[in-house]
Amino acid sequence: MTQPLKPCGTDAAYKRHLKRRERACTPCRRAHALATALQKDPDWKPKEIPACGTVRAYKRHLRHGEVTDRECCDAWAEDKRDRDRERRRQRRLQTV
Repeated sequence: MTQPLKPCGTDAAYKRHLKRRERACTPCRRAHALATALQKDPDWKPKEIPACGTVRAYKRHLRHGEVTDRECCDAWAEDKRDRDRERRRQRRLQTV
């Protein structure tokens, strides 16, 4: 008697896609990446997704092609202002 097939989103389903010469779906690719990471380092944990309203979240929105929300834009603008201010301060110190 055969066992039922594992659903998509598992490492077994990822291997089934490859065996059938199909392109693995996104949930299966993620499951395989997680299984591989855990196999290499059992204590590995996925990165925490940055909360909106931070520079990291702003960059995540850009990387994923998402529309950035107001909080993330404000955080990016504040960070950029601070970096520019520091850069100008460093230039002034060099010229003196």
